[in-house]
Amino acid sequence: MSRTVVIGGVGSTFGESLAREFATAGDEVVLWARSEPFISSLAATLTAETEGETLAVTADVTDPAAVSRAVDRTHDAFGTVDVYIHNARPPNGYDGPLAHDADDLAAYFDVHGYGLAVVVDELLADLRAAGGTVIHNGSERVRWISRAMAEQLAPDGVHVVWSYIDGWIDGEDVDDAVPERKRADPDELAAEYRHLVEQDRSVGRSAPTSDPGGTTASGRPERERSPPPGTDGNAYLPDRRTVAHERSRVAVGTAVADTRRGGPAVRTITRNAIVVILAVVALLLALGALPSYLKSGDPYYVTATTADAPAGAVNVSNLSERRFEYSTTAVTTAAAGDGTGRSDPYWRGPFGLKEGFSHSPFDEFDALTRDYPNATGRVDDDTRVYAALNGTTYRLDIAQTPGAGGGTGDADGSAALAAPGEVPPAEAEPVAVAG
Repeated sequence: MSRTVVIGGVGSTFGESLAREFATAGDEVVLWARSEPFISSLAATLTAETEGETLAVTADVTDPAAVSRAVDRTHDAFGTVDVYIHNARPPNGYDGPLAHDADDLAAYFDVHGYGLAVVVDELLADLRAAGGTVIHNGSERVRWISRAMAEQLAPDGVHVVWSYIDGWIDGEDVDDAVPERKRADPDELAAEYRHLVEQDRSVGRSAPTSDPGGTTASGRPERERSPPPGTDGNAYLPDRRTVAHERSRVAVGTAVADTRRGGPAVRTITRNAIVVILAVVALLLALGALPSYLKSGDPYYVTATTADAPAGAVNVSNLSERRFEYSTTAVTTAAAGDGTGRSDPYWRGPFGLKEGFSHSPFDEFDALTRDYPNATGRVDDDTRVYAALNGTTYRLDIAQTPGAGGGTGDADGSAALAAPGEVPPAEAEPVAVAG
């Protein structure tokens, strides 16, 4: 099915290539320009040589009355407009804000800002009805216009494209000093424009880079486009460029549309960093916390039994309850009871892993024997630690008792400890601590 394509601003190079590309595809093409002789001749040639029909209409895009008349003529000839390509230029061109006077600068923004708005407003009903496409061929200076238009028209199903050709188009008064390999072929660029019109609207963001001859300083069309209605992002922000090292149409790079700044490359780095951080945290939790939940094997306790110290004894009142949690608990339990006490259970966990982010009874014994050598003694080549509380001396040992379902034990899975002066049961034999 043919489309009606209006090209606003048709010259002898890129504008002509655009007209020929769409006419060859069988579309009805309307050429708008301030000067009629060239576009009339081109329209006659294309109508004769291609499958499509071409119409020439004199129009100045900055003149609302002229645009209205041009739209009326277009409707009379072909009906509803499906595509509008804004390829117009100011009369004196534009080489930067300091290269011309204020009038030239104003004319530039009249064409790319005001002129674009005038035409799109006049064609808006057509574009909404057809789910049409607007392509704005403009520089970085006017990109914001396309962005705002894309955001506004996306809910209506209008496809808005900003195209920035960053380089030289062969044949457009290119200086002879510019080598051939750095010039963009206007026919290839025109084919890229037709691809923009025909490609899947679900692609909401892309940044193809057309680089004829393998250089990075030639034609680079970058598109500002709106995704289909119902999506939450419309405008394109250039983020990733694909360089084509052959003279051919470059494939369109795609990513998910949204209106936030920062492209997929930035978001990928951020996402990967977050994933790495979460993975490290999960690993630490697994190595440290899982043993306390899995409770592999029988638990260990620090036991305290009244005894006569062969040497000195550490005063439990001077110990930090946080640093010596197991030892102080065992002594205070013994002091509050019948002279025998024990700490809370400690599980090594599978593969001998420590309980989550905590020290063990073995850590406490190492610290006590190191910091309080006078409170240690040797029994059958084993080290014993002695502690005192309220005038009573206790011998500290590390004992391993069966857990739930193993051997003799209380309802909570722990075994009974020996009374003062008795030999502990076999399952509660002290664990030797190397001295």
